[in-house]
Amino acid sequence: MKPNLGGKDFPFQLFPDQGGLLPCGTDDNGNFLFWKTEDNPEAWKIVVADGRGPRWQLFDMGLTDFLANALTKKIRCKIWPSDYPGNRKSFTFECF
Repeated sequence: MKPNLGGKDFPFQLFPDQGGLLPCGTDDNGNFLFWKTEDNPEAWKIVVADGRGPRWQLFDMGLTDFLANALTKKIRCKIWPSDYPGNRKSFTFECF
């Protein structure tokens, strides 16, 4: 099954379909983080989806690498504000 976001088809299947997306987080702006599942969990990539529209971005890395690189500004997620994370020195992660 493919979800429909903002009136446009999302180019990914949902888990448990082969290669489907499995939710792994949200941010405080209502956006979603997914694992793009593969046969080997060590190879799962990250997809960030806009919670208010059809935008998405695929990152060829696992969740820990994605968070470490995004929060230290080594990579940029186009879904998040351009100045994110600003000059913050610490972050809080909460279970959902």
